[in-house]
Amino acid sequence: MGMTDSFLVPRMPQYIAKSINKMKTGDRIAWIGQRHPAMNDTNQMYKGIMEQITVEGLEFDFYDLNNDESIADNSYVWDVNSEWDFEEYDLVVAVRIFYACESASQLVRNVKKITSSGKKIVCDLMSGNTGRFEDHDFESGEFRRYHSKMVDEYELFSKPPTSKAILPMLSDIWISNEITNPLGMYKFAARPNHPDQMLTEEMFESENIKVTPIGVFREPTKYRIYSICEFSNDA
Repeated sequence: MGMTDSFLVPRMPQYIAKSINKMKTGDRIAWIGQRHPAMNDTNQMYKGIMEQITVEGLEFDFYDLNNDESIADNSYVWDVNSEWDFEEYDLVVAVRIFYACESASQLVRNVKKITSSGKKIVCDLMSGNTGRFEDHDFESGEFRRYHSKMVDEYELFSKPPTSKAILPMLSDIWISNEITNPLGMYKFAARPNHPDQMLTEEMFESENIKVTPIGVFREPTKYRIYSICEFSNDA
């Protein structure tokens, strides 16, 4: 288990299960980034979610880079950094897998492909590592323009220097949440490693993708912000 699992495993499943429990008998659900349960190494997060599912007769398919396709008909080898094809499903469940996406624009494109067909995605988005800096520490003019409303104290999120993984910045959601931003104390900013790393609410809005937060919290070990969201068509 990772350092934060003892906090996340008891907490996150309730939000994912809430979305799944909106479905009806016979609905098809794609679990992406999830090994097939028959592989006998299913993680505790999946088990915690399943313990809270109340709808019977749902059909599950499992997609993961490390799946064994010979173990079951609904076990598929799949790479999150590929072009997705999940429009046939009624819901896509993406738990702890968006972390591995390396292109923010490709992720938005894949999400749009699903939501445009009237389907939903429930996922969790994890912020980068956090640090606090003074405004004059910023050297990038482009960065300052993007965060032109930042004043006084703010919180900076980043990834390790060699990381290509996306850097979600759901600033409006975080700022309006008392848990992640108590009493409106902070503004939020990011320092990306590459041009296609930072994922923003504006990117989804521009593609008519509605982002609905169903759970937002900060974990107490690394102080990252976790946002459990539903994506749907906002056209």
